[in-house]
Amino acid sequence: MIEVTEKAAEKIKEFIQSQKGPGTIRILLQDEGSKRPFLRMFYDQPAEGDAFITEQEITFAIEKDLLEMAKPIRIDYAEIDEKQVGFQIVSRLPMVGYRRR
Repeated sequence: MIEVTEKAAEKIKEFIQSQKGPGTIRILLQDEGSKRPFLRMFYDQPAEGDAFITEQEITFAIEKDLLEMAKPIRIDYAEIDEKQVGFQIVSRLPMVGYRRR
């Protein structure tokens, strides 16, 4: 349900090691204040109602309803140049009509 490229897994693991305390990588829909909703990741605590997926020794948390709408999800990491680096999250999520509960 979640595919993580080797480069993305390496960068996520580096990020997790830099964090203090337990947590997981959360995938969520960023739709407030943006013209076009998109999926993003951040370090967070697990919550009731989350689905948990482990891929390449990384545990991801995502709202179950969002997972069902978005899967499959593919996470990649791109380095275009020094100023353009980051994660790309691709899914089949329809970007119109989904609202978090």
